[in-house]
Amino acid sequence: MCATFADKISLDELRAEAVEAAEDRIAGLDRLLEACRKGNAAPEQALADIRQLAHSLKGLAATYESRVLLKLSHSLEDYLAGRERLDAETLTGAQLYVDRMAEALDDHFDADEAAAEPYLTKIRNAMK
Repeated sequence: MCATFADKISLDELRAEAVEAAEDRIAGLDRLLEACRKGNAAPEQALADIRQLAHSLKGLAATYESRVLLKLSHSLEDYLAGRERLDAETLTGAQLYVDRMAEALDDHFDADEAAAEPYLTKIRNAMK
């Protein structure tokens, strides 16, 4: 008898792989932001790389139906839209998004989109 794909991999295993991939992308965002703060990255290239990682994270979240992560990564893309450079304010704001995404990944990977609102509220309040 031939084993099916579903027999070989469980939903829990798929979720674990998705979480690990999201963790990698969030860690990559964190490293890029840190390199920028320390002056170890060209700001224009770092901004392009951060945008690419945020977009990749959004795609991953959509694929695995992580509504909270999808909303937060999309919001980070919106925050960065139209910005030409990574100044101190932009770095701080982007770090807020990355930190909240890390929290959401730990706490609400499978939650619905409404669960993103407290994270977005924290970001908005910190930017005031």
